[in-house]
Amino acid sequence: MHYWFLSLGLERKQEWFIDSSASKHVIRNKGCFKFLDCHNGPIFLRSTRRHAHLVEGKGDVYFQLDMGEIKNVTYVLYVLSFTKDLLLVGSIIDKGNIVIFDASKCLILDSNEPKKVIAKAVRDSTNGLYKGESMHKEIV
Repeated sequence: MHYWFLSLGLERKQEWFIDSSASKHVIRNKGCFKFLDCHNGPIFLRSTRRHAHLVEGKGDVYFQLDMGEIKNVTYVLYVLSFTKDLLLVGSIIDKGNIVIFDASKCLILDSNEPKKVIAKAVRDSTNGLYKGESMHKEIV
């Protein structure tokens, strides 16, 4: 089953975490998807704590980054029961970007213009995760 959504232009901040151990991009907000392909049968994703989470579908999400650039992230899983939205480092690199981590931040750089920062995530001192924010158009 395929769904296309139209943007009504309601902008809201979206918190996301850059994850080097995730196997897929995961978002828990259905309103983030530009396109969502809902699964007909049950498909589950296991978290690092071995919990099984139902995958409701997969699709494309547009992020407007702090620098104003809009990026299309493809093959994002819609998993309502996840507690955080995750962007997979491997997929970011596969798209031709450079990912650099240090003790306080993570930078995503354009490989064609290595001095161009595409996105930045700051390390949260309470849990050690690298958290970024983007704007997305709420899809209704």
